Amino acid sequence: MNFAQLPWEQLQPELARFAALPLAERKRQADGPGQGAPLDIFLHAARRIATTTDPSPARTLSLLAELGIDSYFLQRRIELLTESQQDSSELLTGLLAEGILDLAATGAMWAWEGIALRDLKVTPHDGLLQFRLRGQELLRWVAEQAEAPTLAEVAARLPDPPTRCQVLRWTTQNLALVPGFCARRGQPTLGRPAMAYANRNRGPPVRPDRQPHHPGDDPGCALAEDVTVIVAELAVQPARARRDWVLRVIDAKRLTVRLGLDPDAPPGDRLAQAFNAAHMLRLVKQVSQETRVSETGLGWLRLDAGERQQRLLAGLLGFLQGKKSQAGFDDHNAAQLIYRAVGRHQRVHNPQHAWSDLVTAWRGLGTETWLLGQAYTWWGRHPPRGGGLNAEHSWRTVLGPALDGLAIPLGLIRRDIVGERATIRLTAAGRWAVGLDDDWTPAVAATIERPIIVQADHTIVFLAPAPAVEAELGSFADRLPGAHGTGALFKLGKAACRRAAVAGLDAAHALRVLAAAASKPVPANVEREITGWFGQLRQAHAAQALVITTADEDTATRLVALLGATRLGPQAVSLPAATRRGELQRRLLKDGILLNGAGHELSR
Repeated sequence: MNFAQLPWEQLQPELARFAALPLAERKRQADGPGQGAPLDIFLHAARRIATTTDPSPARTLSLLAELGIDSYFLQRRIELLTESQQDSSELLTGLLAEGILDLAATGAMWAWEGIALRDLKVTPHDGLLQFRLRGQELLRWVAEQAEAPTLAEVAARLPDPPTRCQVLRWTTQNLALVPGFCARRGQPTLGRPAMAYANRNRGPPVRPDRQPHHPGDDPGCALAEDVTVIVAELAVQPARARRDWVLRVIDAKRLTVRLGLDPDAPPGDRLAQAFNAAHMLRLVKQVSQETRVSETGLGWLRLDAGERQQRLLAGLLGFLQGKKSQAGFDDHNAAQLIYRAVGRHQRVHNPQHAWSDLVTAWRGLGTETWLLGQAYTWWGRHPPRGGGLNAEHSWRTVLGPALDGLAIPLGLIRRDIVGERATIRLTAAGRWAVGLDDDWTPAVAATIERPIIVQADHTIVFLAPAPAVEAELGSFADRLPGAHGTGALFKLGKAACRRAAVAGLDAAHALRVLAAAASKPVPANVEREITGWFGQLRQAHAAQALVITTADEDTATRLVALLGATRLGPQAVSLPAATRRGELQRRLLKDGILLNGAGHELSR
């Protein structure tokens, strides 16, 4: 089958089918046409072939051999294509075109600073070849070719025969038209913020709208929003976690849904970054095997979105500037999130240096717009020495992660199109962070003062997201399965009220919380039933090891019937010595009797 001739509607299921095959079956099918090698091998081969003065098939194969290629797929395809004695440009075109299928199968990942924005101009640099970032040609080409339904029609627009550089250009830009296979840190090929999984069933991208930038279009602080979701969820239902702070699978899937991600996909860096941020900011605490919200976390939920972003940036910048304390946090280590975002890359020894380089570049420019095409010139930082590193590698290991893992989640930059060029533009928060503006006031979104409605059937409906109210309701109401955000989220019940009573709450507290958050009066029947549920709990005190005293004779009589206890008096009973206090408390609670007296012990 010639996959280059297939329209997108037929190519997409073929990609999915091949990706699901076992490795042995993929190898068997690689003996026929239609398979290729991973993207990085093609790029290395293309760089060498594009600069050679001998384009013969023999020289092409020699260059491929020098690269140390040991891919079974590529070797087999070279053998098959060499038998026809094709021209080197046709050989490369065939390899790269057929590599799309293997690209999908192996899940090759490239970030927004990767292949989609690489300039096709090749220049020598310290004995190596350097690809410079430039988005102008690619964006123009994508806009022109977006209507081409097949790969063959795209290739037909090139001169016949195409030059080596045109082959490289065709391959690079043609691969950019395949959506959904660029999942590194959730960033699609062209750098749009939507998850790659959301683009799985969409066609080729179209030209972005070129609208003027307005401050109101600035993205919010995604990290602060994700942290808020995590803290609010843990306040309602503590998550079980190992001591290394790795969430268990069931909790990870639940929290992934709350963040709006694909529940069937791996949680990825976004969930891990939010969870680690909540831990490092001391918003959550570890109690045995459960992760619960701390007092600082409850205070975090009471802040609005702008205040959360401001607190996060103030603490982070305090750390980056070398200060030993940050206002708004319990611990001077709270702002070390940059180590999580950037420090995992091997050659980043000091995250403060990466940030200072970024600040220096923008201050030197005196503008909030940063064209990717001039990133290396404007950055002003020398590439790390040793190991044959070039400027591209330096971008990927230092400045790129600083932008992708820090500046974007914190809402400091936004991607934009200026003319025909892909740019990074500072937001209002970003201008303040790098020192271009002396002051910054976060935009506060309109909030509903009383966001809930309590219905007569005991269901609590949320008119707008309200994490702080969710956290308070979770102490005496049950969350409905799969509910989050807005709509019917909680339901009041007898069991939840009993758990609240064990925690030391009473009916007055529950009614006070409902009245403060409800936009309409709480129905009278709900108030009566909450008071009744809490009032049904009788107080029993363990005065001695095996003696229980009650407030009335009726409760003592019930204990004799339930437990087979021995009657000692009108309001006192005794139990066998083997009775376990925990089991006794749980059994009595099921029957509406609350055992009090934690200061007394049961003797053995």
